[in-house]
Amino acid sequence: MIMKNSISLLKKNIQFTLAILLLFFSCSDDSSNDTNTIVSDTNTIVSLKSEFASNLNKIIEGKQISFTEKSEGEPTSWSWTFEGGTPATSNEKNPVISYSEQGTFKVSLAVSKDDASETIEKENLIDVLALFDENEVPETQLCKLDKIFTNDYVDIGFPNNGPSSSLGQVNIQVLFVDFPDAVASQTTTSIFNLLENINTEFYEEMSYGKMEINLLPYRSWLRLSSVSSQYAESLNSSSGHLSFIQEAVDLADDQVDFSDTDIVLVMSNPDASEIEYGPTFGSLNDSFAINADGNSILTGITSGFDFNYWGGIWLAHEMGHSLGLLDLYPYSNSNNHRYVGGFGVMGIQSGKAPGFFAYERWLLGWIDDSQIYCHSEGSITIEIQELATEGGIKALSVPLNSNRAILIESRKKKGFDSSMRKEGALVYVIDTSVPRGQGPLRILQNSNTGSMKENAPMIAGDIYTYQGVTIEVIESKSSSDIIQVTIQ
Repeated sequence: MIMKNSISLLKKNIQFTLAILLLFFSCSDDSSNDTNTIVSDTNTIVSLKSEFASNLNKIIEGKQISFTEKSEGEPTSWSWTFEGGTPATSNEKNPVISYSEQGTFKVSLAVSKDDASETIEKENLIDVLALFDENEVPETQLCKLDKIFTNDYVDIGFPNNGPSSSLGQVNIQVLFVDFPDAVASQTTTSIFNLLENINTEFYEEMSYGKMEINLLPYRSWLRLSSVSSQYAESLNSSSGHLSFIQEAVDLADDQVDFSDTDIVLVMSNPDASEIEYGPTFGSLNDSFAINADGNSILTGITSGFDFNYWGGIWLAHEMGHSLGLLDLYPYSNSNNHRYVGGFGVMGIQSGKAPGFFAYERWLLGWIDDSQIYCHSEGSITIEIQELATEGGIKALSVPLNSNRAILIESRKKKGFDSSMRKEGALVYVIDTSVPRGQGPLRILQNSNTGSMKENAPMIAGDIYTYQGVTIEVIESKSSSDIIQVTIQ
């Protein structure tokens, strides 16, 4: 009897338990109709969530943006809406949309699966910019920084007053000299060959053909009267340097016509180690000049033992001084690359990007006023053409005061800059009140620029702010960079 009652009671308990379980699963099935929940095949509950990303958020009119769906819950359909875009709607999973009008636009995405759906809307997501019209270049006078050191033949302010012309043909008379204690063993031809091609090609590229170097060698060694150490000492003063050059000119005068000479280049015996370096002599006064055949020659260059290290590019640097450009490397011995790194031949001559800066080319008349955009207020989006080739806007300048400005130019791996590590928009500041050797031109940098500023060029997506001026690279192209510059 007890056994029979126990079995009956057990059956009732099992029936009750089954009823409870049935009720539970029934409720679970009803929950699957919730519009924000999906039950997977493995019975794991996954919420349906709409999400997406775009490859760009800021573009120029006429460009395209790729959108990528990143929703959760494995939706099976997509409904996009693109304010300002073409097409304005799409049911593709990952659409590509064109934007042809300036403005700031929103994007929305609705996703669904079975009876569930979810929508996300992102306001002010896409910023479409209008590109500056090159026919509307403003007046550049504000960006022509004042000359501060007016008595020096090298400077970085306007107007340039270098002792040698930077336009047209420049005749350089080349003389070769040795010394009683350092008799030449090399041929003049072997030395001249190191100079000729690199410098004619360098200045043709830098000037866009506006300057032609004409090197005229007198192919005989001229023996100077004193030992080499005396001429090394003469380099400590302008008058001593002038005497050094004048002695070489006097020795050659019977065989060389100096009447049309613009620059005298005296190549010392490269084995004369006492003469450590080779500088430039320059003058703004005809009464303090090299004289020959009725011609007052305002600039001369002498080589030194360091020619063995620098090679022919050394002359490109010294020629820069003859044209009125100043040194961009620091005169103190600590960190010789801290201002411009490997950019610009007036910095370190062995740099990977020796091309002159856009500002220097403008100063020398190789870039016209119409190729510099002088931006003094508000925001502008502009395409800067690479420096290596002629034509187009070459730099944007933001004047900070009468002697300071920020400049942005486009550097590409072309021509003499072909060995540079990174291409892009190069940003630097110029201060004409800073003396040479103390950084009148300095590349602006983020923390990862590198010891030689090799990573300084900015690429698409990079943003940099300096003294209330924000520079953003919108697009990096093979021969230009599109930048947006905003003055706060």
